[in-house]
Amino acid sequence: MLEHVSWRRVSVAAAAAAVVAVTSAVTGSASPRAGADPSAVTIDSGQIVGAVTEDHRSFLGIPYAAPPVGELRWHAPEPPAPWTEPLDARTLPDACPQPDDPAQNEDCLKLNVTTPLPAGRAALPVVVWFHGGAFFRGAGGQYDPARMAVAGDVVVVTVNYRLGALGFLADDALGTTANFGLQDQIAALEWVRRNAAAFGGDPSNVTAMGGSAGGLSICAHLSNGVAPELFSRAIIQSGPCAAPFRTREQAGTESAALRAALGCDGPDAAACLRNAPADRVVRAQTGLTWSPTVGDRVVPRQPADVFAEGGIAPVDLLVGSNLDEGRFAVGMNHDGKGEPVTAEQYPRLVREQYGAVADRVLRRYPLSGFETPSIALATVQTDYTSTFPPYSVCPTLWTEQQASGKNPVYAFEFADRTAPPPEVIPGFPAGAQHASELQYLFGYSGAGAPLDPTQRALGDLMIEYWTSFARTGTPRAANGPEWPRFRSATDVLAFGDGGVRTVDLDQEHQCGFWREVAG
Repeated sequence: MLEHVSWRRVSVAAAAAAVVAVTSAVTGSASPRAGADPSAVTIDSGQIVGAVTEDHRSFLGIPYAAPPVGELRWHAPEPPAPWTEPLDARTLPDACPQPDDPAQNEDCLKLNVTTPLPAGRAALPVVVWFHGGAFFRGAGGQYDPARMAVAGDVVVVTVNYRLGALGFLADDALGTTANFGLQDQIAALEWVRRNAAAFGGDPSNVTAMGGSAGGLSICAHLSNGVAPELFSRAIIQSGPCAAPFRTREQAGTESAALRAALGCDGPDAAACLRNAPADRVVRAQTGLTWSPTVGDRVVPRQPADVFAEGGIAPVDLLVGSNLDEGRFAVGMNHDGKGEPVTAEQYPRLVREQYGAVADRVLRRYPLSGFETPSIALATVQTDYTSTFPPYSVCPTLWTEQQASGKNPVYAFEFADRTAPPPEVIPGFPAGAQHASELQYLFGYSGAGAPLDPTQRALGDLMIEYWTSFARTGTPRAANGPEWPRFRSATDVLAFGDGGVRTVDLDQEHQCGFWREVAG
C-alpha cells in the first residue's frame, strides 16, 4: 500500500547525516554529480537538504518566490531571498490560506521535488503538478508523487499557488492586474527551468500537469504565449478548456462584495485590503466565486476562444475526464447531506439549471432510465453542465476536438466505477466521479480506502502511459494497447475495472445533443 507521505520513513540517522553532509555538497553545479551526497542539492537560491528513502529523494517546502505578504500581497511574485545556511527541505510546507485547513500560512509559495534513485543521472523528464480545488482550496503537499517518480523514472514537482481572494482578486483599487495564482504557477515553471538540472531533470523536457482547477490553469497558459518557453507537453485532467473564466465585470462585482465584507471601501481601500489578516480575508470570501479573470497579460482572452480559433501553443496534449464526473457534486450537495434527489425534485432541478432547454433535457434523460433520481441528475451533469464544466465530459471532448486540428492530442476517460470514494455515502454509488483518478497516479490525502491489487495494477498502467507521454510525447505501455492519436470521438482510451479499451465519447455522453442545445 502506498503511504501518503512516504518521505517520513527516512531514518533519524540518515536525516541527521544528510544535514552534516550538506557542508561538502556540490556548489554552483548545474547538474548532479555522480557520487555526491544524494540528500544535498544546490539551487540558485542556496543549498537544500532533502530526505532519501530506498528508492527516491524528496525535497519539500522549497521557496520559489518571496512570501506574498505586506506590499507583496496582490502583487506579482518576486524572487525569494537567497540563503547562506543549508535549508532543511524535509517538511511539507503549509498550504496557502483557505477554508478548513489548520496548516496554512500566507508565506506559502513553495514547491516539492521528488526524484527517483539513483541520483547523479541527468536529463530525466520533469512533470510539474498543479493541484485542483476550485481555485480556493488544495495544496501541492496533498499529493505524494513518489510512486510516479520511481515507476516512471521522472522528476515530479508539486506546487502551492495563491488561492481564493488572495490569489484571484481583481480590484482596480490595488493598481495591479489579477490572476496572481496563475502568475505564481508561471514563477514555479520558471524556477523549474532554472533548477531542474540540479535534481537530474531536463529543463527542456517539462510537462505541465493539472487536475480540475489545475487543468483549467493549464488552459490559460496554453492560451497566453507562456507555454512554448516553459513546457513542451501538457496533461489536463477534468479541466475542459471550454470552461469560461470570469469577465472583468463579474470580478468587479465580487471584489466590491469582498471590500464591503472587510470594511475596505473608500480612498484607503488598497492599504486596508493589504493590512487585513489573511484569516479575515478567507472568511470574507465565503460565498463568492474565485477563478481567473480575463483581461490581463496572463489571461488576455477566454481560453475557449483561443482554442476554437486554433491559436493555442504548439505542445503535445494528453486530455481527459471521468466517466461519472457529476456524481461528485450530486453526492456532496444532496445524498451526502442525507437529502437525496426525489422524483419530484428532479424535473425542477433540471429546469433551474438548464432553463429554456430543460424540457428537451428531460425527454433525453427520462427518470425511468435511471436507478435513482440522484443518479439521473448526476448523469445529466456529467454529460454537460455550464455551472461548473470540470464536472462534465462533453466540454472536455470539445477541447480535444478543437486542439487536435493543430496539436498532437491523446484523449482518455477514467472509467473505474470501483474506485474508492473519499467518503462512502450509503445508497449512493460514487462511480468514477470527479477526481477519483488521482489516487491511481499519486499517494493522495483526499483518497478513500486503499487501492486493491486490481486497482493498483490499473494505476501502474496509467502511470506508465502518463510518464511515457512526458518522456516522448507519445503515451505507450508495454502491456497495454496502442493509444490512438485523437482524430475523432472514437479515439478515446478508457481505463476501467474491465481493463483498457477505446470508447466513443460522443455516443457515451450524448455530446452531439449537448452541442446542439448548448450552442
